[in-house]
Amino acid sequence: MKKRWRSSLLIFAIVVCVLSAGFAALSWSRQNAQRKRDFGYQSALQQYRNDLHSAAKREDVESYLQSRRIQFGPLCCVDDEPNGSSDFVLLGNEEAPWYCSENKVYIAFQFDTYPPGSRANSDRLKAITIDHKFDDCL
Repeated sequence: MKKRWRSSLLIFAIVVCVLSAGFAALSWSRQNAQRKRDFGYQSALQQYRNDLHSAAKREDVESYLQSRRIQFGPLCCVDDEPNGSSDFVLLGNEEAPWYCSENKVYIAFQFDTYPPGSRANSDRLKAITIDHKFDDCL
């Protein structure tokens, strides 16, 4: 009976070790994949910052994107800024938190708008940032 108990305990210990190693490997793999995605996002951000100077006209930025066949679109209110409007380029999709259906990663081209609310040629590039947009959140 004692021998049987010891062998059961040994099997249980082996199973626990194997499961722990599997979870550790899965966690490492996910972290490594996230680091690679983050590096890609940062690389794209740096390339745009190198190619586009601050205070560039909106029309110049949009021409730059169109010339490279990069799809973009306007969205509002990066960093809760009500008066500015931004153009966005989709970089990818990340795993969303449980309370949201989507987590999209964008490059945001933020413009100062003169006068506020206008999309005139006087719009000037203020910043280029990475922005996460969460959809359908509770």
